[in-house]
Amino acid sequence: MTGGAEAARRFIDAASMVVFDFDGPVCAVYSGRGAADLAATLLSILDPAPDEGQAITRSHDPLDVLRWTAQHRPHSLAAVEHVLDQGEELSVASAEPTPGSHDLIRRLSAHGKVVAVASNNGHQAITSYVQAHGLSPFIRAVSTRPPGRPDLMKPHPYILTALSDKAGHPLRGAVFVGDSPSDATAGRVAGLRVIGYANKQGKAQRLQGADAIIYSMHDLDLHGYERSMTDGVDERGPNLSGGAHLSGVRELKNAHDIEDFRDGYQAGAVLPDARFEDEDTVVDPPAPDVDEVLDGVRGVILPDREDL
Repeated sequence: MTGGAEAARRFIDAASMVVFDFDGPVCAVYSGRGAADLAATLLSILDPAPDEGQAITRSHDPLDVLRWTAQHRPHSLAAVEHVLDQGEELSVASAEPTPGSHDLIRRLSAHGKVVAVASNNGHQAITSYVQAHGLSPFIRAVSTRPPGRPDLMKPHPYILTALSDKAGHPLRGAVFVGDSPSDATAGRVAGLRVIGYANKQGKAQRLQGADAIIYSMHDLDLHGYERSMTDGVDERGPNLSGGAHLSGVRELKNAHDIEDFRDGYQAGAVLPDARFEDEDTVVDPPAPDVDEVLDGVRGVILPDREDL
């Protein structure tokens, strides 16, 4: 059964490392129609353009367009990725912080927790935001989508498992705070406790793959986390290296590899990402079981289990 705010606080209190998704738990990257406009711009780059009847033309999510491009217009991937990187960096310059998120990050770091960010957004956009808002001393590492490899974005676990090396801290016992079904999938497959942040109406039902659900970042406020914001800060600062580093990875090619992956990560119940959301309608595909999720990563690059 999915827990609530009290369970979420217990998970945070017991964890030595807390990982946040970026867009949602930390800030709102896009305002107004920003995401939809950027998605439309990316679609305009594609040659040939997708047929109007194709679902991708109705997507308001730039990351949907990036994934689709890699599969159907790979020759346009570099151009689309370049414009996406620029669009994200422009958007974060005016991004609104999620209420309570910055204070929570500072408190957790001051209390000795390792704090990290794992996101499908681009490296430069996130590091620009972190530095502009004075969060660099409190965030140990940032893991982002690897350039040229949108197949490794969440719900694939790579971005999370890559944090072990980037943060210099094992993922075992870590907690991941995310706001989408793809976050829940990636977190559970990577072996993390998942706290779902239901920041919009209807999200709680889509986040049932999480271990606990909260409706505000203030739900994670903990007693005893009122120490000085500078106490316990890691003077080394964050590891803000980009997401292109793919060392320590292996390819799942056969049944033995898949079984080994299943046993090693102990994946739980997961949900897929809802795709192609219109303003009034969300089309949710059927939730796959764990075996189906694992079948989906067959033959792609995964981090070694020792990274945990």
